[in-house]
Amino acid sequence: MIKTSAIVVLDATFLRHLVDPSSVEALRKASRAWALEPWPSVVNVLETLKHPIRDVRERLIAAIADWSGSRPLLPWPPALMKLAGEAALEGESEFVVKATDLDYLVANRQALDEDREKAVAFLGSIDETFTETHLAARPEARAVLKRDGLVDEWPTAAHYLDTQWNVPESRDHLVGLLWDTLGLPGKAPIEALLRSEVWRLAIEALGTAFYYRLIRKKQQPNPAGQIDLMQLVYLSMFTRRRVLVTDDGSFAEAARAQLYGRYPNTKVLSAAELLGF
Repeated sequence: MIKTSAIVVLDATFLRHLVDPSSVEALRKASRAWALEPWPSVVNVLETLKHPIRDVRERLIAAIADWSGSRPLLPWPPALMKLAGEAALEGESEFVVKATDLDYLVANRQALDEDREKAVAFLGSIDETFTETHLAARPEARAVLKRDGLVDEWPTAAHYLDTQWNVPESRDHLVGLLWDTLGLPGKAPIEALLRSEVWRLAIEALGTAFYYRLIRKKQQPNPAGQIDLMQLVYLSMFTRRRVLVTDDGSFAEAARAQLYGRYPNTKVLSAAELLGF
């Protein structure tokens, strides 16, 4: 894997700060002070390409390119899951991300314009399907919870993950579905996959979404989407200090619930907390 001691994963809500020189300098100072390394991702680029104003879009892409320098982009999260799955078939919980598995940002104006339509359609389809699926399932889920006296059974997302989502009856079927969706061969090696932090983070991200969208009595405003939560997979690629930065309150709440006390050396910060505004 790509391994370094510390990382900052910046979500889409932070990207606007990259076009502000004072924010960029504050990010550099914070990174030096905390020994952190902000690392760009394919998700960052796709989210930027969605912006409707071309001038803003180009400035953001240029800022990401400047920020990333000669470094590759962190891969699409399912691509990391597939690599981890292939390692699990060999009984390994660690894997190497080869140069051929990585993308680099090239700020080619024509190519980026062409990619924009693909990005809008691709991300829109994922988010719409994710939201519509949960909205359709919520009435039945709430009815079952009331019928079985389980409305107040899980007071927090972490409690739900630990006592319900991660039990084999619930988890193993999902793992098998994800395995098949990724096009991996044969039957999913459940025990080997559960030793992979990549897969644990991904499985629990879906469980966290399930909790906030279906299980919790009071729904979040604008709950975190699938693309948001799947960025947590990036935290598996680093070791000593792992920081997610977001100004999306629902995403921050969900990420803290999943990470804190469950994944070591993780922190969720707002932009103001990171930059010291």
